[in-house]
Order: sequence, then C-alpha cells, then structure tokens
Amino acid sequence: NYEYAEILFFFFFICYVTQFAYDVCKDSNENAIASQVELAGKVSLLILALPLFQSLVEIVTKLISL
Repeated sequence: NYEYAEILFFFFFICYVTQFAYDVCKDSNENAIASQVELAGKVSLLILALPLFQSLVEIVTKLISL
C-alpha cells in the first residue's frame, strides 16, 4: 500500500530535518532551542503515526471478534 510508504517517507524526512536543526542549535550553543526542536520533531512523528495506530487497533479489533 502506497499510503504506508508515503508515511514512512515523511518519517525519514522529519527525522532528517529535525536532526539537522538540532545539530545546528547544539553547535551554536543554543541547548534550550535544540531541546525544543527535538521535542517538536518527536511530537510531529507521533501525530504522523496516529493513522497507523488507528489501523492497528482496527486490525486487532477484527481479530478479537473472530
């Protein structure tokens, strides 16, 4: 399914951009901003993963009802 491949691509993109911004902030001795960037990246990944969790719950519900 291409939907999952697209989500995986966005996962990698967000991880790459977040890590780059985090490293730039760390190199500039802006540790507080770096931690906020890291938190924002984690929250973005969590929000992006919500449809996957919903699909997983639906699959488990179907398996339980069998």
